[in-house]
Amino acid sequence: MNVFVGAATLATAAIPSQPEALPAPNVMDISPASPHPDAALFDLIEDCIAAEKRYFEAVTRLDELERPAPPEVLRIRPRDLELGRKAFEASDEFWRRPCDIGQWRHVDQWETEKEETPDTFAIIQRRIPASEELAARGREIVEAFDAWHKRPRGYVKADREVKRRGRICAQLAAEVAATPAATIEGMRAKLRCVEINGSLDGVSGDEPIITSLLYDLQRFCQS
Repeated sequence: MNVFVGAATLATAAIPSQPEALPAPNVMDISPASPHPDAALFDLIEDCIAAEKRYFEAVTRLDELERPAPPEVLRIRPRDLELGRKAFEASDEFWRRPCDIGQWRHVDQWETEKEETPDTFAIIQRRIPASEELAARGREIVEAFDAWHKRPRGYVKADREVKRRGRICAQLAAEVAATPAATIEGMRAKLRCVEINGSLDGVSGDEPIITSLLYDLQRFCQS
């Protein structure tokens, strides 16, 4: 409803000499904005993503210390097979497995015989030395394999660091999965955590987060 005040009424109204001071605000009435319902989840996810980044950096450093391709001297030659050596798998191109090298470290053969009399029973083993060609090839392969297979300096430390950071990532991911999302923004944050690893196909360690995200969505739809 519009109220019209006459000019005479305004003219006769008392005008205060000084405007009345506004009451001082009550400090107790001033409160910061309420935190987001998923604020704790956001912080946890940021920690998780940062940890994943540090993990991948450690993996990259470890990869840089990995062994190079086997040297050419370890390539399986037809003559190696003719000398009686057997590859672990038919598709192998190099003598690159420790179990491969065992047959090259011990190239001599042993022959076993039994001797039996009415009063005794004996087993006799005779060593049959390898051919000169086989013994020479064996020394060549063993020396090359030992030099190639030796882990480079810093490898063990880098490997331990990868495992340590992996455990941190797993712990944080478990905490993210155990924390329900109360809002759509919280669910999006969880999805971002999964996308960082490119694991939307569900074949990585993020399955618990994906499962928790489905439960969050179910609760949201039912509310």
